[in-house]
Amino acid sequence: MIKKTTVYLWFIIVGLLFPPISYAWECRHGEAYAWVKLAGDNEWREAVVRNVTLKVGEPFEVKVTVKTKTKCDVIVKFIEPGYTEAYSIVEGKKKYINLDCPPNWTKTYTWKVKPNGDWTGGYAPLNLFVQFTPSMSDTETMEKTIIYAYISSEKWEGNGSEGDGGKESHGGIPGFELSLIIFAFLVAWRYRK
Repeated sequence: MIKKTTVYLWFIIVGLLFPPISYAWECRHGEAYAWVKLAGDNEWREAVVRNVTLKVGEPFEVKVTVKTKTKCDVIVKFIEPGYTEAYSIVEGKKKYINLDCPPNWTKTYTWKVKPNGDWTGGYAPLNLFVQFTPSMSDTETMEKTIIYAYISSEKWEGNGSEGDGGKESHGGIPGFELSLIIFAFLVAWRYRK
């Protein structure tokens, strides 16, 4: 007979090895997904992107998909929580307003953004704000960080398609090393008996 602890351990291992493909930000009226592609990246990174360094003027792309669950108006915009705006939008609008969106309405927005040099030598978040409004008395909002990058004072020199891709990032599959360690301990524990 299989012990309960063995079953629990397998659930933990499977959960670590096969995380969900994308995490949604949800409320009663809709959900949003966000990704970032740094200059030099080949693939999109799921937001929140952390532990990256951007140079002044180094562009990156942001992709956001919004889906409604009910009939409502949808507002999507960027917000910077600090006093100084650290980012400038190169392509795309800062704010999108969509009226009378039906249930299961889906829209993907893309932007090209870059640090503008007004804030350097520190970390700067770029937040996404999404508002779902089915009626004036029923409004739900979500505000989540898309990227939390260190902005260096160096100027970026590139042609728009190259860059360091946030080389100071700690890439790889999240939790992969931890799952390997857990697996190694389980194998050692099993064969020790």
